[in-house]
Amino acid sequence: MNIEELINEHYNYLSPTEKTIAHYIANHKDELKSLSITKLAEKTASSKASIVRLSQKLGFKGFTELKNFFVWGDKNIPQKLTFASKSNILSSLADTMDYLKKADWDEIYDLIDHCEKIYVIYTGVSQKNQTIEMERLFLFIGKPVLSIPADKESYEFKHFFNVLKQNDLIFIVSLTGNNHNLSDVLNLLSLKRAKTISLTGHTDNLLSQRVDYRLYASRFKDVPEDSLQSNSMFYVVIEALVFGYLEHKNLN
Repeated sequence: MNIEELINEHYNYLSPTEKTIAHYIANHKDELKSLSITKLAEKTASSKASIVRLSQKLGFKGFTELKNFFVWGDKNIPQKLTFASKSNILSSLADTMDYLKKADWDEIYDLIDHCEKIYVIYTGVSQKNQTIEMERLFLFIGKPVLSIPADKESYEFKHFFNVLKQNDLIFIVSLTGNNHNLSDVLNLLSLKRAKTISLTGHTDNLLSQRVDYRLYASRFKDVPEDSLQSNSMFYVVIEALVFGYLEHKNLN
């Protein structure tokens, strides 16, 4: 994974100052290899503490490890774009269809029916787009949804956490379910005891192990993580959830 992909994955969790530093880093890669943290702070009108926080949000221990990524990381960046094939998409869709046919979501439907509020926590840009679709569909059936970034330091998350009640319902959407920000978020959510539901790729992951209920969107097999991939299976699962809830409600 290159620096642009790292920044894109965590962009919604960055403060305005951290975004400024991130933009500078992405556009001055060669310069950064020999730049001190003090000089970088001067060039971005920021502080050393902000640079360290950004480094940690991108998955590094600190600025030194971030610099090492630029010194050595380029050797691991593929020169040619890899991407999922049409057969990968069709196979993933078939797996998702098999999963949906067997899934029993009656308990989740009951939670949707009786909860006071529904929140969706997203972990990246693609996941934010998926939560927008959830908001749209749930709004049509009279169940407003509020989406929140999975950043415990953001204003949105802090406000959400302050008003969260035990009878609220929380969906958490993540591609892999292993985003490093999730551990702290899940620790905080456990204090409120609200029911949680994950939507992740069809793999065992940190997130799915720590929630009350799990939804899966089948991921491509034998395709590198940094390849260009389709997120369409997530939308299929979201639609199946909402329309399945409507059927459940009409039958009961």
